[in-house]
Amino acid sequence: MPDGADARYLFGIVKNVAAKAEGEALAKILLALRLETKDKELDRLSTTRENVCCLQKDDREVIKDCVERAFETERSLDRNFWLTSISQEICNRSLGDASKRDTLYFVATKKINTTFCIPPRERQDALRMIADNLIPLG
Repeated sequence: MPDGADARYLFGIVKNVAAKAEGEALAKILLALRLETKDKELDRLSTTRENVCCLQKDDREVIKDCVERAFETERSLDRNFWLTSISQEICNRSLGDASKRDTLYFVATKKINTTFCIPPRERQDALRMIADNLIPLG
């Protein structure tokens, strides 16, 4: 903590973290609602995901492909869709095996952390979102 910082400084940090978490939760809810209503744009994304994530493909390659798709898009909806897809694919492909889950998670984190065309804060947000989806804290 910087010299002279007081409770207001810490409150500002907590406020910013809470605002980001609230925004991410809202984005997840909106994504779920749009999927539920069969949104045409999400139908396109879902079809693409089915092709990308077919079970015959190598697990690591599927995860890397999803990361690339998440960062190729400008739209936050698309990015959230692909980041959520990464978490879902890790769960689907690990089938409860914690070691395999962790291995696939680290495949995703390595790919994310080496995507240097994306600012560090966005890469960190992506890592947090995937981890939150894989192992929710509350």
